[in-house]
Amino acid sequence: MKRRSLLFGLLPLLLLTGCQEITGTPEEFHWVLVEEGAYTLSDGTRVDRWEEEKFRFWRLYKLPDDGTELLREDAPAGPENVAVGGQLDFSSLSEPAQKEIMAYYEQRGLLYDIPAELEKAYAAYQRCQESGKEFSSFQVNQMISPCGANDTVCYYSTSVTTSYDVQMANELRLCDAFRRDTGEKIDTMDLFTISQEEAARWFADYYGKEAPMSAEMREAFQPEYVIFRSSGLEVMFPAGTLPSQESATGMYLAYEEAEDILQEWAVPDSPESD
Repeated sequence: MKRRSLLFGLLPLLLLTGCQEITGTPEEFHWVLVEEGAYTLSDGTRVDRWEEEKFRFWRLYKLPDDGTELLREDAPAGPENVAVGGQLDFSSLSEPAQKEIMAYYEQRGLLYDIPAELEKAYAAYQRCQESGKEFSSFQVNQMISPCGANDTVCYYSTSVTTSYDVQMANELRLCDAFRRDTGEKIDTMDLFTISQEEAARWFADYYGKEAPMSAEMREAFQPEYVIFRSSGLEVMFPAGTLPSQESATGMYLAYEEAEDILQEWAVPDSPESD
């Protein structure tokens, strides 16, 4: 079989963040102040935290003086309350397995830092103030969703989206594997028949031995960057891990192309079989 690869630099996600012309009507939600001075920025500026009274799905971080919204945080979601069509439903796992998986994610916690996100948002706000443009809040969210499974293992992908510039955001994607019957975490490299060093070299070579990024990929490779999806393998290097690339960069390949380096039991069923 002729091997084909697709390398793509993820275009930064377009979000309503940064300096922009503001139009439209106010949002029809009832926001309540839940903590005054929830955070203090590096220059001493205090930021209040607000929440939507009824749903509590979102948190707003505002400047107390003029009510400027610096950051909007979507409440973290998954894996227990996120469903994906064609994928294993979390509720179909045994109760012990559910508890084990939930305990892992609770211990890992958030993969973003609110103070750091607020500092970025406030810096953008100040730039907009200096340039005479209006500011629209930055956004941050984290979601854990099922991405593949078979009778032995189930996979969950974590996606973290954070704003980084005017109307732009980065997405971090990671993958975790668990025993389907017990929920026990599986070391990602146990899914392979080769070592981590060999895997780093294999994926870099898959992209192209002569490509300038190959050496960077070998150096930056981490097992959790390999996402086991029902449709195939995705390897995503987050923004900042490859010196020559500004945005997240990765590759996609069919399982048939990687069968020599994967344990047979590690390959997910097709979506129709989940």
